[in-house]
Amino acid sequence: MADLNLNFENDSTSEEWAPALANLSTPLLNSKLTTLRSQSSTLSSTLTAKLASSPSGQSLLHIGPSLSTLPPDLHSLLTAVTPMLEQVRQYEKHNQKELVRIVTAGKLIERECRRAEHSKDCTQILRDLVAVEKILEQDQKNSNSNFNANAKAYAKGSSSSEYNNSSNEEEKRDDYTNGNGNGEQQEQVVSSSDGNGNGNVVDKDTNENIQATNELNRMASLERVAYATLHLMHQLNSSSEQITSALQGHKTNANVNANANANANEFKLEQITSALQGHKTNANVNANANANANASNKKKGDSKSSKANANANGNGNGGTGTGTGTVIMLLPSMDTPLTQDTEKAQFLMKLAPRIRALEKNAFRSISQHLELILKRKLRMSRERERQRDNTQPNSNSENEKSSTSTSSGMNTNTNHPIEEDQRLLLGHLFRSFALLGRGSDAESMFASVAIMPIVRKKISIGKLDEGGSRGECAGLSPLLKEIVSDIKDLWGDVLQLVESIFDMSMEMEHYNKDIHIHYLSTNTTKGGLARTSDSDKSKIDLVTAGVWVPIARALMTDPAIKTAIFSPGIASIFQANYSVLEKFLSQLSFNLLKPSSSESIEEKESGVETADSTFGGDEDKLALTELYYEPDIDTNLIRVAQARIYGHGTTVEFSKKWNLPIYYQLRFGEVCARLEKAIQQVESDGWHAEVYSGSGSDEVVHSLTKNYGFELPFFMEVFDTLRWLWGPEVFLKPLTHRFLRGTIQILGRVISFIKDGLEGKIKFGSEAAPSSSSIDGASESALGTGEDTSLSTTMPKIDRSYCWNERIEDVASVSWELTILETYLKEEHVQNVLKTLNSSGPEHLGGDEMSSLIGEVMVEAAQDISPVVDTVWNEIIVNILTAKCTAPLSAVKGVAATYRMTNRPPPTQASPFVGTILRSLQEFDTTFSSRTPSYLGTLWKKTIVDTIADLYSTAVAELIETVQRTEEALKNRKVRRAAAGGMSDGEKVRLQLFLDQQAFSRSIEDVGIDPSSIDGMKKLISLT
Repeated sequence: MADLNLNFENDSTSEEWAPALANLSTPLLNSKLTTLRSQSSTLSSTLTAKLASSPSGQSLLHIGPSLSTLPPDLHSLLTAVTPMLEQVRQYEKHNQKELVRIVTAGKLIERECRRAEHSKDCTQILRDLVAVEKILEQDQKNSNSNFNANAKAYAKGSSSSEYNNSSNEEEKRDDYTNGNGNGEQQEQVVSSSDGNGNGNVVDKDTNENIQATNELNRMASLERVAYATLHLMHQLNSSSEQITSALQGHKTNANVNANANANANEFKLEQITSALQGHKTNANVNANANANANASNKKKGDSKSSKANANANGNGNGGTGTGTGTVIMLLPSMDTPLTQDTEKAQFLMKLAPRIRALEKNAFRSISQHLELILKRKLRMSRERERQRDNTQPNSNSENEKSSTSTSSGMNTNTNHPIEEDQRLLLGHLFRSFALLGRGSDAESMFASVAIMPIVRKKISIGKLDEGGSRGECAGLSPLLKEIVSDIKDLWGDVLQLVESIFDMSMEMEHYNKDIHIHYLSTNTTKGGLARTSDSDKSKIDLVTAGVWVPIARALMTDPAIKTAIFSPGIASIFQANYSVLEKFLSQLSFNLLKPSSSESIEEKESGVETADSTFGGDEDKLALTELYYEPDIDTNLIRVAQARIYGHGTTVEFSKKWNLPIYYQLRFGEVCARLEKAIQQVESDGWHAEVYSGSGSDEVVHSLTKNYGFELPFFMEVFDTLRWLWGPEVFLKPLTHRFLRGTIQILGRVISFIKDGLEGKIKFGSEAAPSSSSIDGASESALGTGEDTSLSTTMPKIDRSYCWNERIEDVASVSWELTILETYLKEEHVQNVLKTLNSSGPEHLGGDEMSSLIGEVMVEAAQDISPVVDTVWNEIIVNILTAKCTAPLSAVKGVAATYRMTNRPPPTQASPFVGTILRSLQEFDTTFSSRTPSYLGTLWKKTIVDTIADLYSTAVAELIETVQRTEEALKNRKVRRAAAGGMSDGEKVRLQLFLDQQAFSRSIEDVGIDPSSIDGMKKLISLT
């Protein structure tokens, strides 16, 4: 068999082994063929398994399902497959080029479309810019003619002579700027008169309507200018950010791409080099290179794996491909976004100077119009006041003027369309300020032009002290009310309009939880709720920054007014000023924004008449009045406005002007002085000393005794100091925590004083000198006898001091007063505190929580009273009464002597001393039964009775023992004497003790104690 083994691995040819096969028989050849086929199948299976376990072998397995399909020579296989692979590479390369061409063309088209859109946008932006510039230029040209003409026409209500003689040069300058054109226009109007006056009035009204319409159109145009400016500024800012990000992005992308390409090439070269060095045969080199190329392509996301494999293989024949220069390329796609284009941004940056100049000019123009309209409205108000002042003394002339004006066709109705037009004009201007993000400038201008003249006119040190003496600030409350009333009458409609336009309820929703927090306890940062976002800058708050801020500044800047209001030297004036200003501030938004009932009724009654007079009976125009915008002011808007007032930085600054700690020290010092004075007088004169110093002494004392049960003046004084401390004329809400602490300190001082007395540390009374009558009498007798009177001045003083804890009446009375005080603190005082809190400002936040907190504080403050009361009743009173009730028990020993060898008849009633044993307890219980704390019950009496019964039973037991010894001695001596009735002396004593025990039991029942519950009584019963 060995000679027949064919080694196909050797390089021998068929000529060498063919003769050997020819000598074999056919069956043997068939057998050998079968064996060879079996071995081939086995080896094929083994080789397939080994190839499947290696990456290179898996690549070969893709060619055929098994080795039976492989050609005998792998080299010939590679030679046959290479042309086909080359064709595939060429086809793929051609497709890639075509794809690049198509995508490039598509991206060019997309970029040009984007440029076309950008060019349209730039064209529109440029048109808007030019149009807005023209509007501002035209407005600037007309500002010295039409606008001033309108202002002068609207202010024509007063005579020209009065107005020309006005001392306000600023008003003249506003009206007569470029007055030639205005005068010509007015002359044209007058020249059109028909001579009888009617034509003049009609032409004048027509001219006013035309001017009002033109001015309204101009204000609307300015609002559109502000909107266009806002849009242009947003575009400019966006372009600036786009260019900045593009410059930063180019640098970043260049660095990222360079690093990525370098890393990819390095990774690829390392993969291929390791594959070439690890394998010797061409097949293994190609297989491993293909596998590594596929793995690398998967990591990079490259879909061109075949091209990467070919590059990795090199030439494929020499087996030494290096793979250098291989670049991983991503296929182009139309989904890839275009690179950022900055052409539009660059165009806008070129327009930046014009846009910024536009914003500046728009703001200047809108500011000028707002200032002039505000001054016009203020001037018209002054003219109406002058007319009203001039017409009040002469009612007859007023009637004549009204009849004359009626006959001449002039409209004297105060609801003139000018007022409505001005509100529309101001609405346009305020919205323009908001669009430009200059809301704070509008607020400042409104404060300086509209509000400060009123404030400067009203606030003075003279008006502050009006109605009182110097420094009392008695006129502060009327002054503030007058200021708010004037502002409401003149600017109320403007405030309502602006508040309704710039509804900030949504922005302030997060602040609603603290909306009622007092402004002095608001935890705001430095400067309050400052504008920090663009949305805040586009809002206008006239109530806070326009009204409250100038009023606060006026009160804080003037040295005399500031000293008079904020000085804490006199506590009562300081508290009154604070309360007035706190109330004024808490109701400011309501008083300014809430329409009055008279206004609403007047509008309902005269609305149709006013509209009819305004539009001359035109039904079409009357129908349009229903479409006019009316501010809708509800309670939510008012609450939000009030929250903004409390959160403003000026409010925080205003609150710091109040030196509240000094005020509290002054008030608490007053309370401590009253309390210490009362304690000193009680120590001198006892608990019944008249120490109450409250107002309306007699009536209040009677009320306290009747309603609360107080009897001792000292506790009335303590009660009044606590109530006074939380009274509306003393209490300030920001000092709530200090007042609570002060209440606890006052109670602590009172309890400490009582404890010291109960412990004997304090003695009442003093060492008093002899009475004046005795001293005078001694002096006269000494003078009559000629003796030296120098010793009379050195006579010893009488010691009248005592410890009041030894007097049971004082102890019981103090205990009852403490009980009343404790009940008041836990119940009524809490309600009084809450009532004061709610009445001293806006509704307090978290009423239930605050009520619970104050209740806990009061309970904690009063918790030291109960131990004192318990000690008084269960120790001191018990000891005093026990000592008094024990004294009669000494008579128990005398019972035996009463019947020993006296031949007295047997007893029929109890001994006299038995009724006196519990007499002190009975009398005390009768006197103080209504002034004993109910929670004590009868435990203190049971303690006393139990102690007395024990002592009584002990005394009886000793007496019985003595009687028994005596009887035993007499029996031994046979000295027995028959007693009357046949009873011995010992039996008479026992009978007497039995009667005494029954009487004592009845006495126990009289004080409300069950004798069967007393252990001493049980022992006493067993003895008798």
